[in-house]
Formats: sequence, structure tokens, C-alpha cells
Amino acid sequence: MPLSVVIEIDVPRLLPQLVSRLRAADCAAEPISSQACRVVHHQAESLSVAMLELRFFAKAWARAHGDVAVCLRPA
Repeated sequence: MPLSVVIEIDVPRLLPQLVSRLRAADCAAEPISSQACRVVHHQAESLSVAMLELRFFAKAWARAHGDVAVCLRPA
């Protein structure tokens, strides 16, 4: 069962890059606003695993892009 998470960032112009990287990492990612996207983690066994892995991914991506603020929550 796919588990979805919403990732919000504070730099809207970078959202397309985040969505692209998530897709390249084999996640389904779609923008839902100018600052947020819904991500489906196909491989996660549970919501807690999806949150953990996506939080790690998003924070690493954010640091690589000038320390963008990221916030994750279950969709």
C-alpha cells in the first residue's frame, strides 16, 4: 500500500527541482501548491518508515540548495 506524505518548502521556485529529484528517486511526486508537493513512497512498509526516509531525503536536498526550510506531514 503506497504511503503519501506532504513536503512543504519555503522557497517556491525550487519546488520543481525537488519534485524532479523525488521522481528520480522512484517516488511519485506531484505539486499541490506553490510550496508543497504530495509524495507517494512506493517501497515504505509503514507511514513511520515513509516519514523517516522522506525526511532524510528532503533535509539532505534542502542543505544542498542553501538550507531551504522543509516541513513534512502525513498526507
